[in-house]
Amino acid sequence: RLQFRYRLAVFYSFLFPLIFLAAFRIFYRWDWIQSSGVGHLGELLVVAILGGTCFGLPVTMVSERERGVWRRYRLLPTPIWSLVGGAVGVRFVLLVGAGALQLLLALALGTPGAAHPQDLLVAFAVVSFTFCSFGLIVAMLTNSVQAAQALGQCIFLPMLILGGVAVKLSAFEDTPWVLHLSAFFPGRYAVDVMQQCAKGDGLGSAGFSALAVILTGLGAGHFLSALIHPAAGLPELGQFLLQLRLAVLQAGQLQVEAPGDPLQLQVQPAGHAF
Repeated sequence: RLQFRYRLAVFYSFLFPLIFLAAFRIFYRWDWIQSSGVGHLGELLVVAILGGTCFGLPVTMVSERERGVWRRYRLLPTPIWSLVGGAVGVRFVLLVGAGALQLLLALALGTPGAAHPQDLLVAFAVVSFTFCSFGLIVAMLTNSVQAAQALGQCIFLPMLILGGVAVKLSAFEDTPWVLHLSAFFPGRYAVDVMQQCAKGDGLGSAGFSALAVILTGLGAGHFLSALIHPAAGLPELGQFLLQLRLAVLQAGQLQVEAPGDPLQLQVQPAGHAF
């Protein structure tokens, strides 16, 4: 009940993703009719996750910090990691509710159900916890709600436009450098994992993207632990995760250059975009 006290966080978690559902239905209406909307199910779920983690989570935590709630939490005989873990767990429950709301409204608009619902639930959980790390980092680096929104936009907007979330990667096929740049955005791999579970062959066919999402979450979690406990930054682990992440990104660059890139969504004619 405390989470619904902050109206701005509730807006970003539940209402903000619905704006994109309406926008997808309007701007991609021909594609929506041809694919019954299932071609955009992955993007819609990732938008719901981004809204709750890049805005909802940091706005809630910063608002609580401004009111002195976290100062009182620190007086409890409870380790800080358990309090942060509880906040992430509550946020995951809210993300499940926001994702379910997106799915129900998409089904009401004629979208068929996911081909692999169990895989989709697992992928949703992995992507949610990965992006919760970004939300926690935003909350720790900002001192006000306005600053949290601004920094959240710096993560949300590039991933939305260049990461294949709101704009399909096929729209950038004439600008290869954008495809190379998109390989560095985890939203691209999150959409691919979701889409494979929604209308593809499930998680088994999205192993590379799932690995990229997991490594992104581990890297963000390591950076977060270094912020919480600077003395226990674990530099060896961080260097290993960085090298592993760069290797995955380099493999993603090679896949962009290869014909038949599995990360690219179906190429639609330019006239069908609107």
